[in-house]
Amino acid sequence: MKKCFRKLILALAAICLLFASSGTAFAYDPPTAAVTTQVPFRLTESGNVSGFVANGHTYTAVRIFDLHRVMNTDGTTPRLDANNNYIYWYRPASAQMTTMLNSLSAYISYNSMTGAILKSDGVTQIANQAGNNENTSDASALAVRIARYCAINSLTGTTIKVGTNYQLQSGYYILYETANSNSDGSVATKPILIDIRPEMQAVNVTLKDASIYLDKDTTAILNPNKTVKTNDLTAAIGDYVEHEITSRFPIYENPVMMTSPAYPSFTITDTLSGGLDTTKIFTLYVNNTSLITNTSESYNNIVTRTYTDGVSGHGSCTITFAASNRSIILTFDKNFILYHEGQEIRLVYTAKVNQNATANSATGNNDQVTLTYTNNPEDSSSTKQLTDEEKVWTYGFKLVKLDGADDTPLAGATMKLYDSNNTELKWSVSGNVYTYDPAGTVTEITTLSTGPVEFCGLDEGTYTLRETSAPAGYSLLANAMTVQVTAKRDTITNLPTGACTITTGNIGVITSTNATESNTKDSAATGVVDVTAVVRNYRGVVLPQTGSNTAIIMMIAGTAIVIVGVIFLAVLRRKDKEE
Repeated sequence: MKKCFRKLILALAAICLLFASSGTAFAYDPPTAAVTTQVPFRLTESGNVSGFVANGHTYTAVRIFDLHRVMNTDGTTPRLDANNNYIYWYRPASAQMTTMLNSLSAYISYNSMTGAILKSDGVTQIANQAGNNENTSDASALAVRIARYCAINSLTGTTIKVGTNYQLQSGYYILYETANSNSDGSVATKPILIDIRPEMQAVNVTLKDASIYLDKDTTAILNPNKTVKTNDLTAAIGDYVEHEITSRFPIYENPVMMTSPAYPSFTITDTLSGGLDTTKIFTLYVNNTSLITNTSESYNNIVTRTYTDGVSGHGSCTITFAASNRSIILTFDKNFILYHEGQEIRLVYTAKVNQNATANSATGNNDQVTLTYTNNPEDSSSTKQLTDEEKVWTYGFKLVKLDGADDTPLAGATMKLYDSNNTELKWSVSGNVYTYDPAGTVTEITTLSTGPVEFCGLDEGTYTLRETSAPAGYSLLANAMTVQVTAKRDTITNLPTGACTITTGNIGVITSTNATESNTKDSAATGVVDVTAVVRNYRGVVLPQTGSNTAIIMMIAGTAIVIVGVIFLAVLRRKDKEE
């Protein structure tokens, strides 16, 4: 142990031996007067803890030593040092403190105790400088031991909250965190030794913890050909979603003092929605250094991978893909956590949007990551959780084919849907639902007499409908129809809300709650695909384009032209005969 640490322990051991019930002899025991002056005290947060919520944290200040002013032999006037400063004597604040200090003597060996309890120049001191908080590594090690003893033995003290003003009696204190009801990414405050003396105007202690954070982001959407798209968070079935999870290992005080192999613990669990499959394409980084990489998409290629750098004491980390193909679990053993304390951990991986992806839903395809970590390394049951989530949205719309005369649904018309690259889309079919499937075998959509068919699993974009065959007795539509799907986004965050806008170029659209046709409608973000594109066919007429109003106008105009022509020919023939 360092010499400074031995001096700190030596000082406390000397005091405890002096006042222990065993009656250890000490050569010098001057008259003293207890100092009970109250000093203003305040605990503040340093700003290093992201999202720190002060109200949820409770601290305890336990007075270890009462402060006594050394008096002259007359017992009434204070004794002064060469600089005319008071000389202080620290006495255990209670019999429990004497017992605690006696227990600490088992950790040290010593040869001399002369003058150890005096607070004067040239003499071993309990605190390095008057009024300074003890945060050196040696003092912190001592503080951890004292805090542990106080917590185990339930020693009472003053309950402290961040940002609240208190009055503490002069003396020597141990300050440590006793409760945290928040999930704000904090680690238990390092125990601190505090010297409070009457000449201080006020004592302000600033927390020194670094924050723990957890963040999950979607960094890219890749289509089935692995080409990066420009849009984010909206995808089609078959697309690859590239995720990035980042966090940081805690910094614990005096980890060498932890004896249990079970803690500290640090586990990241990423659970995907039913609409996404893990692909096993991933890279794990620690402090921006790649530790584990897998480039194969095959699920069977890897289930568990463990990393170690081969150095004894550096520990290991393990990445596990759950058999359900829905979760990724990162676990780190104690030695890995302590060796990499304070360093960033980052997992980059891809997941594939599958046939179960929800469309037009406010909940989206929700993927949640959870970090469970040891908050206080002195307490194996003291764990905290942080969570974050990311959502991916897919979209859809409906299509109904109607008889132009009476709006009766028509069965048997076949159509094909093309994306903006004029690529013919493929489908998996279940009843009246056509789910986009890059590996599907169905390319034609067949209309039903029972109502609309539904398309789902689409990304936002512009699609083209082309009729390939008309029902018997009806004409084939000559022109293609366009349908544009646009994700609705939050005006502040620009993130998708789940709803979408369906805009058509030459056909009408309706919703389940509004049957009035127009060229654009907003969907409801309820998980129900409720916007329907309406296409009409007419018997015995070859339509140059679709749309009820346009068709009717053209029919009337065509009929008028024929009638006018017949009349004109009749007039000409009559005129010829007369001539």
